[in-house]
Amino acid sequence: MKDRRLKSSGWQWPLLLFLLLAVVLIVKFQITPTVVVDDELLRAALASKRPQRPTMSDSIEFFSQRLTQQPDDHSARERLVQAYLLRFKAYGELADVEVAHKHLMDLIRVYPERAVLYADLAGVELTLHRFDRAAAVIDEALQLRGTQVEQKVLLRQFDVLWARGYYDAAVKVIDTPVISRKTFDFLGRDARLQDRLGNMELAKQRMVSAYHRAKAYAEPAIVVAWTLLEWAHFEFHSGEPRKAVALLAEALQRLPGYPAALAALAEIAYGVDRNLPVARSLYLHAIANGGEADLYLPLMDIEDELGRSHEADEYRQRFLQAVAKYPQHEQLFYRPLALLLAQSPETRDKALAYANKDLQLRQNSTAYHTLGWVLYQQGDLSGAKAALLKAAAWGEAEPTVAYHLGYVLFELGERAAAKPHLEAALSGSVELGHRDVAECRRRLRLI
Repeated sequence: MKDRRLKSSGWQWPLLLFLLLAVVLIVKFQITPTVVVDDELLRAALASKRPQRPTMSDSIEFFSQRLTQQPDDHSARERLVQAYLLRFKAYGELADVEVAHKHLMDLIRVYPERAVLYADLAGVELTLHRFDRAAAVIDEALQLRGTQVEQKVLLRQFDVLWARGYYDAAVKVIDTPVISRKTFDFLGRDARLQDRLGNMELAKQRMVSAYHRAKAYAEPAIVVAWTLLEWAHFEFHSGEPRKAVALLAEALQRLPGYPAALAALAEIAYGVDRNLPVARSLYLHAIANGGEADLYLPLMDIEDELGRSHEADEYRQRFLQAVAKYPQHEQLFYRPLALLLAQSPETRDKALAYANKDLQLRQNSTAYHTLGWVLYQQGDLSGAKAALLKAAAWGEAEPTVAYHLGYVLFELGERAAAKPHLEAALSGSVELGHRDVAECRRRLRLI
């Protein structure tokens, strides 16, 4: 026994000395964990605010005056439609979409044979989650299309098919030879497609090209900022959050107060840095600048983690109040309503109703994912498995979809089947969040 203790002490002392040296170096050189959303970036982000006259407002005012003076100036009306849609893309005011829709309907009454107008209208219907209407409108456009508008109509058809979950059909459309591979509109869509197929480097290349093309052709600030936002998403998705925040910072310089960029920074602060106060401040700043109402949901999660149930309930009420402001557009909130109401046993029947409503509108991965997770919360593991398998059926599943599918399979006792999904989820751990990553690892250790 004595000899064994002496032998073990031969390697224990060097190890202890090494650990002691490591502590000294950390103290001396102030080595700290890398923070992605640092203080300087946070200050700049919180100082970035939507201007009193948001982007495209000058164009909207100019072309509105032209129409007042010359009601038959249809070219001015077309420019007005685009300006309203771009301003909505920037700051999310639903009123801008509604006005654009009205002007488009006026234009179609004047030019019922112009396919490009129907393509624009289909885009508005998609924005409002009126997917069946979008499909009907694009069908009209396809019947009217001429060679000069074929590309725009076909790319909008891709959007409609993609949003409704007809992925193979969408791929066939975008592969049509008549579509130029060098246009901005193609590059953005193909980047999304390559991301879903798991071709991340190609997705990034496409978006980099779209960004440079937007700058070269002096596109409006929101267009350039959007390309930066999408590029940042691909960097984040490929495990490069530091590159992502640099792009998001540039997006905020291009478009002050850009709520989508602020929300993306908040997601990184929450999921990567685990800095809950910073994430909370960024989410709130995004909402103050026009961010979507469903940003209240991660705020609820943050307050729950901090043990502040009263504040979490306050954000819950704010979300429901925001939804109540738009009863005519309730379909926009089916998914967040389902996810929120599924958290409480008393409201899970309502959650399931909203999840099914969302699925009736669009049979895509997102809707099946929502339904699957709601069914899991209700205790219907078999139903959850079936829905989540459909959510993961095409392309490379998003990390959260892979995690939830692996989670449910694990609960069903199908551990061998769960393993590849949990491993796939863990490979995209920056998007999962701290708690889900820890749970994913725990379950993998048990397999």
